[in-house]
Amino acid sequence: MMVVKKVVAPPSSLKFLVEDIPQEGFHLSYAVTQANLELTPDEGRIQGEFQLDCDVRHSSEGVCVKGTLAGTIIRVCVRCLSEFEEHIVVPCLGLFQNDLAEKQSSIVEFDEESYDLGLDEIEEIYQCQDSYIELDVMLREQVILLAPIQKLCHSDCRGLCQHCGISFNQSTCTCHETIRFSPMATALRKLKEEL
Repeated sequence: MMVVKKVVAPPSSLKFLVEDIPQEGFHLSYAVTQANLELTPDEGRIQGEFQLDCDVRHSSEGVCVKGTLAGTIIRVCVRCLSEFEEHIVVPCLGLFQNDLAEKQSSIVEFDEESYDLGLDEIEEIYQCQDSYIELDVMLREQVILLAPIQKLCHSDCRGLCQHCGISFNQSTCTCHETIRFSPMATALRKLKEEL
C-alpha cells in the first residue's frame, strides 16, 4: 500500500493556522503592504511593497519564523521636514508559542535543532492567537525597532531657518542678518553689556 504525502502550499496571507504548517515547514514569499503593517506616518510609509522571504518551521519550543523583510520606506527628516527614501533589510526572527504564560514562566533550554534554526538569538516570543500565527505583528514591531531615533535625510542636513522656515539644504536667507542688526536686538545687546 502506497502512502500519499499531502502537499501543503504556503499560505497566501500573513495569518495562518499552526496546524496548516507541514512537519518539514515551508518557505513563504509575500509582498507586504502599508495596510499589512499599519504604520503611522511618523513610523514611515512603505514605497510600493516590502518583500518578505522567510522559512516557517516547527521546533521543540514552538513555531520558528526566520527570514528577511526588504524594501524602501519613506521617512520624514526631523531637521528639514523633507521626505526621504531609505532602503531597509529587516532580519525577521521570531518564535510563536500557543501557551505563552507557561513557556515564559519556565527556563527555555534549546536543543541542537533550535540552535540550527537560530532560536538562541530570539529576544521576543510571540503568542499565537486562537492557534493562528499572525506575522504582521512581528514584522511591524521589527520595522519600528529598526527605525533610527533621529531620522535624518543625510548626516549633514542643515535644517530649517527658525524664522522664515526656508530649508538651508536648498538655499540661504537673510533672517540672521536682519535680526542681528534690528533695533531691538541692538538694545538687548547693549543692556546685556551693561550688566
